[in-house]
Amino acid sequence: MADRTPAPTPAAGGVSKRRVLIAGAGAAFAATLAKMATPGTVSAADGNPIIAGANTSSTNQTTISNNGSTPGAYALLVTSTGQTAIRADSPGNQGLQATTSSSFAIWGLATNGLGTATGQGIHANADTGIGIEANSNGPGNPTIKTVNTNGGLAIQAVSQAGAGGGPAIQAESKQFAAVQGRATTGGQGVYGLANTGFAVWGQSSGAGSIAGIFENATSGDGVRGTSVGGTGVHGISSGTGGNAGVFDGNVQVNGNFQATGTKSAAVPYPVDGSLRLVYATESPECWLEDFGMGTLSGGRAEVRIATDFLPIIDTANAYHVFVTPHTADVESLAVTSRGANSFVVEANGKGRVEGTFSYRIVARRKDNPGVRLAITTHPAIQDTKSTPAPVFLPNIPTPMPPLPKPIV
Repeated sequence: MADRTPAPTPAAGGVSKRRVLIAGAGAAFAATLAKMATPGTVSAADGNPIIAGANTSSTNQTTISNNGSTPGAYALLVTSTGQTAIRADSPGNQGLQATTSSSFAIWGLATNGLGTATGQGIHANADTGIGIEANSNGPGNPTIKTVNTNGGLAIQAVSQAGAGGGPAIQAESKQFAAVQGRATTGGQGVYGLANTGFAVWGQSSGAGSIAGIFENATSGDGVRGTSVGGTGVHGISSGTGGNAGVFDGNVQVNGNFQATGTKSAAVPYPVDGSLRLVYATESPECWLEDFGMGTLSGGRAEVRIATDFLPIIDTANAYHVFVTPHTADVESLAVTSRGANSFVVEANGKGRVEGTFSYRIVARRKDNPGVRLAITTHPAIQDTKSTPAPVFLPNIPTPMPPLPKPIV
């Protein structure tokens, strides 16, 4: 009969400890599977979770960082259909602040994938402050740069009528151009459109300053005003001694020119170095005139009308010739014949019939004879004092807040 040694009796609680260890390992494995199966949550700095579709409050800063190791990845990508993707409200502080060293700090995109979306990439509202304020410290860098790649508007600014009023865009510069418009391959550098107000308004209050300067240093038009049925360019000067327009250079008018005042030339006066006015001769009809000299031979002279003057005057109808002898021996000269290309001058034969004389020929303009004493009307002179000037709100820039350091 074999000797059987009885098996040792397990210590009390041993089975329970093994079962606890097995259960704990199973729970940890289940938790790992659960994390792998469901998205993780992002927590604020105070531990509160940030949950999509729910309100989240936090008393501390929440920082989302992207080290840029994945090309094309965003630190935060929010997509919304038909609603605002991100709305940031902060009474008295910045609602949203983004910082980047090389790419875009904030990128707003309104698209439906079909190219027909009509939303706004970025929309900012401010009750009394500034909707969007941008600061740039880099020399030569634009503070705001907008690009439209499909031929539309790069910037559209709208100012609604209201009790306070104000400009749609206000730009201020201490040294350089506050607004610079540049068209490199066509188009308009600056384009202003107004239904009833001012498309472009320039205002200057400082002594010696200029309300508006438009320059073209190479070619083309420095200033161009176009109007269908109205006035292309209207200059007004209401002050004493002012000028509605000053042109330093040649002036070309393709059309009729009218003036309610006199038309004169300012001629240097060598006696005292001043400029003196000499006035143009006025006429109720459109006449052109030329001057010349002729010589009598046997008491007669046929004078050919100057070949450069003849093509622009009307000699098919009556024209005038006035003659003056250069000697008193010629008692009288008469224009006895006026032809299409020449006219004949004869002496009366009672005195000397040899010598020279001067003539003045006056003929109507050939291409545009005009209407005698034509009736015209001029627009009423605008009273600039009654013209409401744009409302310029005081520019009080907000100080740039220090960039917060991310909480690690």
